[in-house]
Amino acid sequence: MASTGPRLAVNPIRYRLSGTMADKSTAKLGTRADRARCGATGSSVARAPAPDVLVSTVYWLPGRRRFDRDPECDDGRYAESGGDNPSAASWPSSTAREVPWCSNDVSHNYGVQSTTSPGQANVVSMATSGLRERKKARTRRLIADTAARLFAEHGYENVAVSDVAREAEVAEQTVFNYFPTKDRLVTDRDEQFRDRLTELIRSRPPGGTPAAAIREYVLKSVTVIRSIPPEQWHGELGYLAAISPTVHRLALEMLDRQGAALAAAIGETSKVRPEIARLQGIALAGVFQIIISEAGRRTRAGQSQSRIAKELHLIAENTLDELDRWFKDSGQ
Repeated sequence: MASTGPRLAVNPIRYRLSGTMADKSTAKLGTRADRARCGATGSSVARAPAPDVLVSTVYWLPGRRRFDRDPECDDGRYAESGGDNPSAASWPSSTAREVPWCSNDVSHNYGVQSTTSPGQANVVSMATSGLRERKKARTRRLIADTAARLFAEHGYENVAVSDVAREAEVAEQTVFNYFPTKDRLVTDRDEQFRDRLTELIRSRPPGGTPAAAIREYVLKSVTVIRSIPPEQWHGELGYLAAISPTVHRLALEMLDRQGAALAAAIGETSKVRPEIARLQGIALAGVFQIIISEAGRRTRAGQSQSRIAKELHLIAENTLDELDRWFKDSGQ
């Protein structure tokens, strides 16, 4: 069935088909082809319960549709908004009536023509978008925690991505959607941590040093060691870097990226020469190198997480305070 003209689904929502087809005023399936594809017998679909309602952005264009890729789509097809989708122009006209979906998901996405007002659509969009982001965060955390536990039990080199997927009860493609490479399962918080550090340096008050700007955040990150589940602790970066040459290399590469990012932030917000900014960035990254290596060494020595957290807290305080004095003397 060819498209009859441009249509925009103002409030397209993920739906779950219902045997009773309740709430018929909510929305109508876009075409008969859509209804045949999903197996619906009526002209409407029932709204899913709140936890299952997830907004998707689907544009109906003349002869074409745009679908964005969803990390939850384990088969890699395009279904949800927010991904690196191909241009709408790259979709042939013959696919205008086709509806990609996640083949392993009980909730499928279908193009729908909303009967709600734009104001109502915006409210639903905001609420359901938040639910979707929380679901993604939970899935990401589940995969990362599962990987840490398996690394602790078997060692980094002895665990494959497929093992993580099976243990987390997700498809292997889902793991790769969140963690493109295996090493990202170990350094998954690197980018977030680095971005937060550079943000703190750039937003520090006048007269404050970069060391003082990140001090509280670093100390809190050390305190978190106490709350890491014991079965995952040996799968964390510090211990793995102490026993695995591969992970040790990953840690050094991560610290190098941190040093470069911190140096850039210092150079942008200080009057020091570029080489001094670089030196200071490396020095701050060195604090994390000390924390990581000491965490691994002390874990191998059999120290408890509580003791490690307490002693690393003191080490971090001493090194950051010393750097703070140095930065002040250098004209920060």
